[in-house]
Amino acid sequence: MEEEIRCQNPGCSGTFVIVRGHRRRQYCDDACKQAAHRAASRRARLAEEEAARQARIERERQELLKRWGSLLPETVDLLQSLPSLAEKIVKVIRAEQETARQAQNQERATLLEYLMLQGEHLEYPMLINDDFRLEQGADSWLAFCQDASPEQLYQARDIVHMKLQAQKARQRLAQLSQP
Repeated sequence: MEEEIRCQNPGCSGTFVIVRGHRRRQYCDDACKQAAHRAASRRARLAEEEAARQARIERERQELLKRWGSLLPETVDLLQSLPSLAEKIVKVIRAEQETARQAQNQERATLLEYLMLQGEHLEYPMLINDDFRLEQGADSWLAFCQDASPEQLYQARDIVHMKLQAQKARQRLAQLSQP
C-alpha cells in the first residue's frame, strides 16, 4: 500500500509517495532535506541571538536603574531607546527634581518663619483643628514645626492668620469705642 505525504521542508509544498516496506522519508529529496536543516539552523541561531539581545537589554536596564535610581518603566524604556541623549535627559530630570526639592524646602522654611514670628506676636496660643492639636508655648510650636506635614503647616498658618485678623479687629474696635 502506498501513502502520499507532504514534504517536511517548510519552504516546499510538494508531496511524495511512500511505498510500504521502505524507509519512511520526510523530504521530497536531498535538496529539500538540506534546505529544511538550514532553515532549522537559522531559526536556532536567530533564537539564540534574540535571547542574547534580550539579556543585553535587561543588563542595560538594570544599569540604568542602578545609575539613575527608581524611575517609571516607561522612563527607563525611553532612556534606553535614546542612549546618546539619555545622560542629558537624566541630568535635566535630576536638575528639575532638585529645583523642585529646593523650592519645597524654601517654601517650608518661609512658612515656619512666618508661623514662629506670628506665634511670638500672639504669645504662642493653643491651636486646634481636625488634623492636629498644637499646645500653647514656644517649645510646643517648635516641636510642631519640626514634625508637621506641609498640609498641617498651611492649616496652622491659616488659623494664625485668622487669629491675627481677629486681634487687629479687636484693637480697632477698642480704638473706636474710646471717646
